[in-house]
Amino acid sequence: MTLKEERGMILEMIAEGKITAEDGEKLFEALDSGAPPEAARAERRPRGRGRNAPAELETEYLAELRQLGFHDIRMHDYHEMQLHGVTPEFIRAYRDLGFRDLEIDELVQARIHDLTPGYIRSLAKAGWADLDMDEFVQMRIHGVTADYATQMRAALGADADPDDIVQFKIHNVSPDYVRTIYEAGLTDLSADDITQMRIHGVQPEYIIAFRQSGLDDLEVDDIIQLRIHNASPEYVTSIREAGLTDLDVDDIAQMRIHGVQPEYIKAFWEGGLADLDVDDIVQLRIHNVSPEYVQAARAAGLTDLDVDDLVQLRIHNASPEYVKSFRDAGLTDLTVEDLVQLRIHNVSPEYVKAVRAALGDLDTDTIVELRVQNVSPDFITELSNLGFRDLDADTLSDLRNQGVSINYIREIRDLGYTDQNLDSLIDLRNQGITPAYLRGLHAAGLTGLSPDEVIDFRNNGVSLSFVNELTRAGLPPLTADQYYDLDYAGVTPELVRALAEAGLKDLTPGQLEELAEAGLTTNMVRELRSGGLIEPTYANLLQYAQND
Repeated sequence: MTLKEERGMILEMIAEGKITAEDGEKLFEALDSGAPPEAARAERRPRGRGRNAPAELETEYLAELRQLGFHDIRMHDYHEMQLHGVTPEFIRAYRDLGFRDLEIDELVQARIHDLTPGYIRSLAKAGWADLDMDEFVQMRIHGVTADYATQMRAALGADADPDDIVQFKIHNVSPDYVRTIYEAGLTDLSADDITQMRIHGVQPEYIIAFRQSGLDDLEVDDIIQLRIHNASPEYVTSIREAGLTDLDVDDIAQMRIHGVQPEYIKAFWEGGLADLDVDDIVQLRIHNVSPEYVQAARAAGLTDLDVDDLVQLRIHNASPEYVKSFRDAGLTDLTVEDLVQLRIHNVSPEYVKAVRAALGDLDTDTIVELRVQNVSPDFITELSNLGFRDLDADTLSDLRNQGVSINYIREIRDLGYTDQNLDSLIDLRNQGITPAYLRGLHAAGLTGLSPDEVIDFRNNGVSLSFVNELTRAGLPPLTADQYYDLDYAGVTPELVRALAEAGLKDLTPGQLEELAEAGLTTNMVRELRSGGLIEPTYANLLQYAQND
């Protein structure tokens, strides 16, 4: 506490009438001199002293404290001792018990928690004499009585730890509980073991019942695990009677967690699923596979099912009714993997009937592939209406995969390509030939090209913008090969335009190629034209470019 705070405390006591103004003045003098407040009245009187006790009593109190070895008492310490009733008699009583080196804070804490010398004496008589002050305080705080401590020592033995006793008291562990747990056969226990069992409501009868059921080698962690999951000895016995005899604690806990009942296990045995272990039963229960589901799946034609098969069917919601509907659609030799694939790709029995009616006796993998590629029955019908016969699954999948739609086929036909087979259409689409591209070729004057020529033109990197720019620069319509040769030689629309501006409008594609290959550029043409150095003829420009 600071000097300012201590002065404020004195003023407060004067205002409340706890001390006189004269007493307050003496306290201020004591503060200013740095001496203990032995000549003044203190903030609070020792217990049993009146509010107006004379200053001599306060002086006597401080003198007694000095005789007990407490010198240079701070104002804060003095106030705390007075406030909580730490009297010289109280200190002497503790010293008589052997506590000769207690600090003021320890004495105040003892008084706060009503840790009386009588309480300590009662614990000492019970065999708890060698505790330190903090241990006594903790026992007092948590209501450890001498009788409780005595009984606990009798139950735990002479090596009982005071911290353990406090822990037991906190968790309501009684001496009788400890004794009965030992009597149930668990003897090598730590305090934490006993506490954890008490927290989770493990009773001695629970342990004894498990031992009687055959689980006689359980550790504390096992018992707690079983109790947490509400696994009773009766439950274990009933599971064993259902046929699962080789059980460990984890097995029991897992079955209890997932709600496995003995009747559930028996029904599987009776239904013909033999040799199931705990993991099998748990997996079946997790995925809600009932014995009735197994019977229905067998009735639908799936006779040779193991646990993994049943789990996969249940995960993908392949019900027995679903299985039967595919058999009615013509798929009779179905495996679990077939059914799973059909379910994953949302293949319906109606879809199976339709594509088989159009394409013949398809197997499951082919049907799934058609569904993955979005080959619908309507798509097949429309292709037939367009005149395509003898359709097969691979071609249909390729059409869909390459984006050959019914509209694409119609537009291609409208542009003059009426006799193309499906393979040719797939090739055109795969090479990026769109109706828009063909219309662009036609607009540039490139009509009558075969599909192969169109593909070559596209693959040679000649763009429609290049063709259109050359046309706008003044070139007449050319053949596909001529456009390709011009592009390959490096003839640009800008060069053609510059030559036309110089009066060379009638150059052949071959002459343009020679000039470009000789290195003639647009800038060279414009410089020669503006400078008037030479007459801009084909021969002069070719010679100039070759000599440059």
